[in-house]
Amino acid sequence: MKDALCFDTTDANTIAESDSVGAYVRSADGSLITSGDGSADDIANTYEGLDTRSFLYGYDDDGDNWDRLQTTNGALDVNLVSPIVVDVDLDGVYNGVSNPDPDNVGVIHHTRAAALTDVEQVERTTAGGIGTIATGDLANVNAQDVNSFLYALDGTTGDAEVLTTDGTNGGLNVNILNSLATDDVALANTAIANAANTQPVANTAVDAVAAPLADRKYLYIYNNDNRRMFVGGTGVTAADGFPLSPKSYLELRAGAAIDIEFVSPKAGHEIRTLELS
Repeated sequence: MKDALCFDTTDANTIAESDSVGAYVRSADGSLITSGDGSADDIANTYEGLDTRSFLYGYDDDGDNWDRLQTTNGALDVNLVSPIVVDVDLDGVYNGVSNPDPDNVGVIHHTRAAALTDVEQVERTTAGGIGTIATGDLANVNAQDVNSFLYALDGTTGDAEVLTTDGTNGGLNVNILNSLATDDVALANTAIANAANTQPVANTAVDAVAAPLADRKYLYIYNNDNRRMFVGGTGVTAADGFPLSPKSYLELRAGAAIDIEFVSPKAGHEIRTLELS
């Protein structure tokens, strides 16, 4: 992973290993602009359609050219060619006459009444509690309980029983039959160690950590230099090591017994390490 782009022009090798960000500029007809002297006239005349004050243009189908989009008080001006018609008078309201089949979302558990207002346009069901009905015959339950939405079957008796909630915070009461035991073996909860390390001689691998933290679980290696480095085992080289670009870091779940080394073509290359156990 990387925490910043790194661009260093100190030497040719460093430039080659630095981050680069590029872009193409095209004229109004879509052709690629490959050169220009960078002057104001060059921008205005050669870079057709590129306005140094704006980034947003639209294509005029009638005029067959590009026009800069306009704003008013910081808001984009939009011209609607065709009007937008929205009719919400009857689409979602049932009145029993002109709109007996309105739009509905969800499930309706009640009958409709034409004479009621929009707010009171439904008649509630008058069925009894499902717990009472269920004690007779579960196969004949065809009603909705208006007092509760959640029931469960008693594993011993087979009766339907309403689930209860705590009266203070409204949480569902749950009885845990067996105790729950958790053990996060991946948690590092003993010690932490951080260090800076350098490679004295170019292209000569050295230990990433001079004295590994006992019972280490995690190791972080940060390339705190301007050259690419390589991580691996004993004697790692640039030809076979894992590359780590400038200003990037590597997270390893590696114990203290593993010999982890790094190598770089630069003498004095510096890294930072963080260990957790």
